Amino acid sequence: MKFPRIRKAQHHAYIKWPAPVGIRPRDALPWRVLDLCQAYHFPTAAPGGGVIGIVELAGGWTQDDLNAFSQFNGLPSITVEDVSADGTTNNSNPDPNADGEVALDIQVAAAAYFYATGTMPKIQVIWASDIAPAVMKGAEVGCDVCSISWGADEVSWTQNPGSAQNMEAVAQQATGSGCVVFAAAGD
Repeated sequence: MKFPRIRKAQHHAYIKWPAPVGIRPRDALPWRVLDLCQAYHFPTAAPGGGVIGIVELAGGWTQDDLNAFSQFNGLPSITVEDVSADGTTNNSNPDPNADGEVALDIQVAAAAYFYATGTMPKIQVIWASDIAPAVMKGAEVGCDVCSISWGADEVSWTQNPGSAQNMEAVAQQATGSGCVVFAAAGD
């Protein structure tokens, strides 16, 4: 049996729906979050309100970084309240590789929220040494959304058997109390 020859795609279409519009070719200047929000059809004039909880396990953020990001993106100053789930705090678990991820999580959440609502969000960074206690703390302190960009597939959670089931139980409890839980996939 002869198989048809498969043509190689000219580009990768990672985004299926809705397709972004206005994506510009590579440029010497960095993208602003506004550009991405417009390209992906983010809503505008959304009502806003509520508290964004962001789970962080290591590294830290600085107000100078947030201010520089805000200035570049034409945003008001980003303010953050640090909340500890277990004694872990901003930079108590130093990791220079994690600092960029922590800043990214805060900055993109604030900028996308501002674009959609026209106001700056209330952001609480929930610090912990494990994800499940951080999510529980986020729900306890009244976060409406708890965002987790840390993690790996549950199959690789070998340090603590049962941690995947624990995380599932905590996520169910948090969502039951009204806190929407988001977790990164394919990170």
